[in-house]
Amino acid sequence: MDADLARTFLMVASCGSFLEASERLHLTQSTVSMRIKRLEDEFGLALFVRGRNGARLTQAGQRLHKHATELLHTINRAHEDLGDTEDFRLTLNVGARFGIWESFLSDAMARIERTMPGIALRSSVGFEDDLTERISNARLDCAFMYTPENRGGMTIEKIVDEELVLARSSDLNAERALRLEGLVHTDWGPDFARAFTALHPDAPRPFLSASIGWLSLRHVLLNGGCGYFPRRIVNAHVRSGAMTIMEDAPSFPLPVYAVLPGRQGRTKCSEAALSLVAACKDAVQDG
Repeated sequence: MDADLARTFLMVASCGSFLEASERLHLTQSTVSMRIKRLEDEFGLALFVRGRNGARLTQAGQRLHKHATELLHTINRAHEDLGDTEDFRLTLNVGARFGIWESFLSDAMARIERTMPGIALRSSVGFEDDLTERISNARLDCAFMYTPENRGGMTIEKIVDEELVLARSSDLNAERALRLEGLVHTDWGPDFARAFTALHPDAPRPFLSASIGWLSLRHVLLNGGCGYFPRRIVNAHVRSGAMTIMEDAPSFPLPVYAVLPGRQGRTKCSEAALSLVAACKDAVQDG
């Protein structure tokens, strides 16, 4: 598996769509499909389940995800060690849940780019277990997540209390939304799952469940329905008239945390990571 195949695989997994991955990679959709087929032929396993709602990883694809991430990380580190980033004095490796990138982290990274031009930024997407493991192994300098686990004296700092609100598409009436008809469920972590179940023990079984909020939101926008999403992300769709927030429905807190290595594990990138944490707080306040 070479770097181009790994990068394409991870982009499709992140986007949940061959078309969107091709747009982000500036490739044709046929090229993306060909690369995924090469991987599937190489391992003799299907890596994605394709459907009208996009593409999701199979069990084999989920196992490959870790190896593809490690491969790209190794290649990136090799480039750094060999002077590929000699124009920069530091390389900051940052990982986060997808929804956090969309909410405020991308804006914070842009602020760091403007204010600290000597920093090269490398970004990635992951879930709590993976992000925490990469912090532990010094493969990330900073990670942003919803439910952090403190391993070995890590530094954990709350960034913001996001609010999960029930939002419906414009073609779903309010009464049906309040009954959670057409619900698309998103895994926002165990705290949300417990609170939601306690409040809605008889909620209808959702047609679609997703581990990435972007996939759930995209489905609602394209196909109609409702779901719980961060207010910060939904606001843009409310302004466009595509969605409505059900203010009468219960909302749920969704704290976002920054996780950094403990003091003994700090590196020369620690100062830049702390600056990124501060930039995130500024982006939240301004947004």
